[in-house]
Amino acid sequence: MLGGHCIAVDPWFIISKSPNTSRLITTARTVNDDKPYHVLKKISETISESINRVALFGLAFKANIDDFRESPSLQIAKELLKNHKIELCAVEPNFSGNNLDGIPIVDIDTAIKNSDVIVMLVDHREFFDVPVPQNKTIIDTRGVWVR
Repeated sequence: MLGGHCIAVDPWFIISKSPNTSRLITTARTVNDDKPYHVLKKISETISESINRVALFGLAFKANIDDFRESPSLQIAKELLKNHKIELCAVEPNFSGNNLDGIPIVDIDTAIKNSDVIVMLVDHREFFDVPVPQNKTIIDTRGVWVR
């Protein structure tokens, strides 16, 4: 995957300078910017009083990097904490701390063991060898477990 966090931001500069000739860019950015809300809706539909422990796999902007700027996954995590009464944790192999912007960072085994819902948000290489968790609700946005 090429590009950095600026890929999500820079097209808006083009749109602001030439809105009439950048309609395709506007549509593409609007669709992409809406994707986190689509994922949030899927996660929200699974949350209930008895299913409220959620583990997010990956918070970085993209796979195999430690850049969290403009990260849709981090946006999803923050929205979940803000709008739901859930227990949330995340697995992020490219972050060395135990808390990222209020989200507890745990290891893979702890996340699987302590969660009802597991959401694959970023396809870090470390996740490809993890067996599909059994008896859990899986939302795989990257095709790591659901192929």
